[in-house]
Amino acid sequence: MVLILNGISPTNLPQDTQSLYNDYPVYAKTAGDLLAIPSRVIEPNKLLYVGQSEFAAVLPHDPNVDIIGSDAATTCIIIVLRHSGSGAVALGHFDGSETKEGVVAVIQKLRGLSLARSEGRLELQLIGAYENESSSSEEVFRGIIQAFHEYPDGIHLTLACVGKVITIYDDKKVPKPIIYGIGIRVKSGEMFPATYPDKGPEQHLRSIRSIEALPSQRMVDIYDNESGFLKIQPFHYEPWAHRSCWSNRTDEALLQRYSTSPMAEPPDMAHNIRNMLKFIHEHSARDVFKDNKPLLFRMHSGLWEPLD
Repeated sequence: MVLILNGISPTNLPQDTQSLYNDYPVYAKTAGDLLAIPSRVIEPNKLLYVGQSEFAAVLPHDPNVDIIGSDAATTCIIIVLRHSGSGAVALGHFDGSETKEGVVAVIQKLRGLSLARSEGRLELQLIGAYENESSSSEEVFRGIIQAFHEYPDGIHLTLACVGKVITIYDDKKVPKPIIYGIGIRVKSGEMFPATYPDKGPEQHLRSIRSIEALPSQRMVDIYDNESGFLKIQPFHYEPWAHRSCWSNRTDEALLQRYSTSPMAEPPDMAHNIRNMLKFIHEHSARDVFKDNKPLLFRMHSGLWEPLD
């Protein structure tokens, strides 16, 4: 089976975002519809935030989650996969690492949640991969559509808000994303542009995974649907690897070192990188993940709290 584009099973996939829009103009229109929705600032109440190199899936009636979402996507792509029969929705934040493995894991997770509903189809939405100078966004795009194309189930691409469509140029002709993130209301499937001032528990630790973890420790599932726990799987990082960076480098230097799009990052990105490096400096992986066990959090009064 292949990735289905506007009802068509293509012999050859588009090799870049521009080719997708040239061959299937409908995707430019539906992307414009998404971009026309005002962006919302999402509070943490019953929020399941998915960071870079993470994914999660939920059913519409999940008692812990009202909104699932992600942001800070520049060259990355946020994928949303929904089963039209069960209403289950999965969201992943892909940066080009472990793409094929991550796509397979997302599909299998969603399929598992939808076993009771045989009718329905898998619908895919892509958001991100702005038109940057190095074309690294295009590499992420190609990897994702190829991975979905190779999966044996038919998957319908219903939204592609990527490339030039999601890009705007500032006064200095620097390209930047029009939106950096999205949210989905899990009960209705409604999607909207969104930002998240509070990204949930242990955000600095979770951010380390995308730059320090081994490839096999990336694209991890952060939500246990049976227990309702948010989980941070253990991974290894070196606490002294960045000790010379976090305290004395400028914001510009940090962005150049740790971002694929230093001119297009959200305003708080350098601050977040600095805090992440400080966390690495002060906390070893052995101390954080005692006995190599995951960190678990449960929903209490609408917020995630550590499991005692």
